[in-house]
Amino acid sequence: MTNPQDPYGQQYATPAAQSYPQQPYPQYPPRYALGPAPDSNMLLPILATVGSIVLCMNVPALVLGIIGIVKAGQVETLWAAGDQDGAREASMWARRLGMWGLIVLAAITVITAIIVVAYFVLSWNIATS
Repeated sequence: MTNPQDPYGQQYATPAAQSYPQQPYPQYPPRYALGPAPDSNMLLPILATVGSIVLCMNVPALVLGIIGIVKAGQVETLWAAGDQDGAREASMWARRLGMWGLIVLAAITVITAIIVVAYFVLSWNIATS
């Protein structure tokens, strides 16, 4: 039989309808309960970041705080993706970076306070003599 739309009058063989067997679905290992996600430790990096902004842009603490916030934000995503070790590691890094940010913030603030007080004490002594 020719196709009336076919200008060359060629016949095309139609393959016989074949029944393909249903392919089995892959067997996945059973999912196990992941349990609660580890603490993201978001508070420490936020405190380091806000403290560094409030105390005149303490750059080292600001950088540590921002990187800590990014790591803390990755905890839930990694846990939901099933990467438990990655989520725990991101939580650990967020805590470390937040703590170091607060330590650097406190150290630089104390050093700055000592310098400012020393300056005013010395300038007061010079002015009164």
